Amino acid sequence: MWAGIGMAAPAPDVGGGAAYSCNLYNCLLIGNSAAFGGAVSQGNSSYFTYNCTMVGNSTPSWGGGVYGGYHYNAIVYSNSPNNSSTAGDSVYFTNSCTTPAVPGWAAGNTTNSPAFVNWGSGSGTNFVAGDYHLRNVSPCINAGFNQAWMLTSRDYDGTNCRIVGAAVDMGPTSIPPAV
Repeated sequence: MWAGIGMAAPAPDVGGGAAYSCNLYNCLLIGNSAAFGGAVSQGNSSYFTYNCTMVGNSTPSWGGGVYGGYHYNAIVYSNSPNNSSTAGDSVYFTNSCTTPAVPGWAAGNTTNSPAFVNWGSGSGTNFVAGDYHLRNVSPCINAGFNQAWMLTSRDYDGTNCRIVGAAVDMGPTSIPPAV
């Protein structure tokens, strides 16, 4: 299951249960399955994701969440058997939340739990969705890498500006300012 902006046809028999070799913005990719890259396969690493959350995806081989590519402000967590590929293709994270730490990754990444409202359960075709908004204790709040396109964009819900505080939140949703 996928939703967001900039989607491309999945190729589950090849790789990328939700998307294959494309650029993605503000996406929630949950409960997908593929030969590799359970949620996303970025092939030759020339593609990227911005502010996407990938949870509960699965593969029998590499990259339960992602296989290759550049991932900015991403949350790639709780995928099976692992969150990202480290063999066979290059994967890069910037200001993202995933585990384990990828050798040589950029500053601003965290392996701490993203602190979702509700995690859901299972993976792949046995996945039960949760609520992937961030709780106010999340290390992903105000921890992203700002980009010019975010200045006029709304979050996944369409209710909040992409940048609410000093920095964009990781993942596709934004925590509204405290009142």
